Amino acid sequence: MKFPRTVEHAPHATLAIVGADPPGWLVAHAHNDPRIALAGWVDDLAAWLTGTAIVLCPLRIGGGIKIKSLEAIAAGKCVVTTSVGVQGFDAHARRAFLIRDDPSAFAAAIVELLRHPDLRSRQEARAQAVAAELPTWEQASRSLAECWSAAASLRRQQGRPGYGSAVSC
Repeated sequence: MKFPRTVEHAPHATLAIVGADPPGWLVAHAHNDPRIALAGWVDDLAAWLTGTAIVLCPLRIGGGIKIKSLEAIAAGKCVVTTSVGVQGFDAHARRAFLIRDDPSAFAAAIVELLRHPDLRSRQEARAQAVAAELPTWEQASRSLAECWSAAASLRRQQGRPGYGSAVSC
């Protein structure tokens, strides 16, 4: 965990860990450090994002778009993540994130953003600009529904189960 390195250079820093089932070592560490809050699962991430200076997403495994990352940039937050954390985003959308795969570089990015509010503001502006170009939930769900309808229509036209047919959406 690189939080001790972060507070070494930014002693005012606090860490809120939001998400279900944090690992035991992290829970033990959090109980010994009053600067760390374990929120666990939350119904409304927006409430936590409001008071957050930086969102951290240090993922090492996973796939697809990370909803938490979308919510963070939509809230105009500066996000430090790994290359796993931006899987599914195109190169243009990746501008919204600071991507650091090395733990020391990850911690250094956090310290830099905490020490330099102007740098953080520029990154927040990038996040807002990228988020403004992304489809809304309504637009995305409409596109998905249209794709499913096209697949069902193709399947009906071909009069077979649809295996081997492709619909480009």
